[in-house]
Amino acid sequence: MAIHTVPYYWLGIVGLVGLSTGRMACGWLCPFGFLQELLYKIKCRKIVVPIYLTYLKYVVLVVLVLLLPYLTGELTFSKLCPAGTLTAGIPWVLWNPTNPATGQLVLPDGPGVLFVVDLIILAGFLAWFVISKRPFCRVVCPMGAILSIFNRFSFIRLEVGRKCDGCSACKVNCPTDMTIAMDVDSGDCIRCLECTRCGHVKIAHILTHQNKGQRSCAKM
Repeated sequence: MAIHTVPYYWLGIVGLVGLSTGRMACGWLCPFGFLQELLYKIKCRKIVVPIYLTYLKYVVLVVLVLLLPYLTGELTFSKLCPAGTLTAGIPWVLWNPTNPATGQLVLPDGPGVLFVVDLIILAGFLAWFVISKRPFCRVVCPMGAILSIFNRFSFIRLEVGRKCDGCSACKVNCPTDMTIAMDVDSGDCIRCLECTRCGHVKIAHILTHQNKGQRSCAKM
């Protein structure tokens, strides 16, 4: 968006991942998600993330990832992202390499005000990770927002059996605090498969749903 170019290859890859597995990459591959789960294990008073906040990630996607970069040419979200600060910003400042073209340090005057702001944002999120289940994934992450759209159309799905008694055991194990029986294709589901510990929840695929629909029609 910053250089006004359509990333066809990137969109194709993300679309392929989304259509095949939905948001499963968030549950199995994201290191920042893993960090959130580790910090949440710290014993303290916990706070539930309100449902309405989970829609904020779509605002972040539209405003910080699409609109502002398009209008200003600046990578707005990348400059503020706590995951980027932790995995790239802090190592870059600590390393502060020499520019081979000039022979000078990349950061001759040290980190600026923006880096301090990034550290404050990161510290706030790290504290949030301790008291809430995966808040960055559920409230802020724009990649999660994109992949969440595919959850209702992906080939790999989840299925709740008819004998589900609503015991909420799935919610206890769920890293995004979901009751899977309430909305099996929810965009907040990261397909981590923790809920399949309950015998009423199992992995399915889109063909399974189609076949069941056809059998229902045949009975009618």
